[in-house]
Amino acid sequence: MLTAERLKELLHYDPLTGLFTWLITVNYNAKAGSIAGTLNKNGYIHIMIARKVYKAHRLAFLYMTGEWPKNLVDHKPPGVKSDNRWENLREATYTQNACSRKTQKDTKSGLKGVTLTPYGTYHTAIRFEGDVLYLGTHKKAVDAAAAYNDAAEILHGEFAWPT
Repeated sequence: MLTAERLKELLHYDPLTGLFTWLITVNYNAKAGSIAGTLNKNGYIHIMIARKVYKAHRLAFLYMTGEWPKNLVDHKPPGVKSDNRWENLREATYTQNACSRKTQKDTKSGLKGVTLTPYGTYHTAIRFEGDVLYLGTHKKAVDAAAAYNDAAEILHGEFAWPT
């Protein structure tokens, strides 16, 4: 497994920009001084070291703390997956990471936690500790969104992602 010491022999991480640069020439694609990594189809930066692919945000955590994260590394809102500046990263559990997901694109209401009912009203609910908590039915989408956002802030704290 890659250690922090070996990582620092191969790459330099700039916590202000979030970029990794190669310290040594590894191959014709990875030359000393060049920016390391490629953008994958999901928007994350991947870096290959010794024939193994690593996500750059996880490498940033290793570089800065000297340890691999125990769970996940989350990108703070607005959630740009390629923004690996240290101030933009935080360790998160799987539950915390799920709380900070963006609104799904296929939702009919266009709002997180808000469902348009057949009666033209808006049903609001939020997940917390494995349960779905009903937050009420609202006549206006903006009121339903406000109810969700208030509950998310209370229940999920810094990991709440507003609708």
